[in-house]
Amino acid sequence: MRDNIFAYTAPGSAYPGYVSINRLENGDVEITVREEGRSFAGVHVCANASDAGPGRCTPGGPTCNNYCNLAPRKGPMQPAPLPCRHDKEGKQASFVVPAGQWPRL
Repeated sequence: MRDNIFAYTAPGSAYPGYVSINRLENGDVEITVREEGRSFAGVHVCANASDAGPGRCTPGGPTCNNYCNLAPRKGPMQPAPLPCRHDKEGKQASFVVPAGQWPRL
């Protein structure tokens, strides 16, 4: 069981930065931080339905422009896939402060 001491999440991002400070059952305190996520330009890459995910499209799907030439109902094969934005989670780190050290901070 954890007791939350402090939590802050930055607004405005798909993967916002945050700080979380929790007291653990044994009295130690765990501090976790994550940097702000990043957004970058990319393209929708054709995928099989079982492999679809962010930044991927399936033939005939809403982000498909027939770049893969597997969706004839979308028209002729296109010279490039559709552009998109990718969001990537920031790096995260955690550490534990022993119970006896916490009051000194």
